[in-house]
Amino acid sequence: FFFAGHGQSGKLPEGEMGFLIPSDAKVDLEDPSDAGGYIATCIPMSRLKEYAKAIPAKHRLFILDCCFSGLATERGMRGITRASWRELRLWSRFRAAQVITAGGRGQRVPELSDLGHGAFTFELLKGLRGMADEDKNGIITASELGVYLRNRMAEYELLPQMGTYFGTEGEFMFIR
Repeated sequence: FFFAGHGQSGKLPEGEMGFLIPSDAKVDLEDPSDAGGYIATCIPMSRLKEYAKAIPAKHRLFILDCCFSGLATERGMRGITRASWRELRLWSRFRAAQVITAGGRGQRVPELSDLGHGAFTFELLKGLRGMADEDKNGIITASELGVYLRNRMAEYELLPQMGTYFGTEGEFMFIR
């Protein structure tokens, strides 16, 4: 699942909640304390975990290029950039539900018109074209991609987050 768009942090009586904002959402972006419109017309980032459980695919990866996307993560990922074929085969046997976000919980993600999209998507595409394949084995794991993006996004003063949902042990993999 890939989402590039607007994200917002809404203020709730018991803290904050992150939302993915569809283009037709009925919200006042200047007043995130009015949670009613956000709850009624947006997608709570916390619901992504529920969606991940409902997807029958063995390996699921959520990539979010939006402000406040760090609110969608729960637990850290391995952060491994080199893996043996034995490790890759082992990880492929287990279910995976992973998430990579453009920034941290409170970070706004810049849209760079000279790139044609956001800085995160620009670096994501470079990573998927091979730059994230640290060990040059033709397989880019979600962990490799996450580490690559974390290193690249420092240039934009962003701190992407990587996480897993509900204790999955597998690894999402792109095979080039």
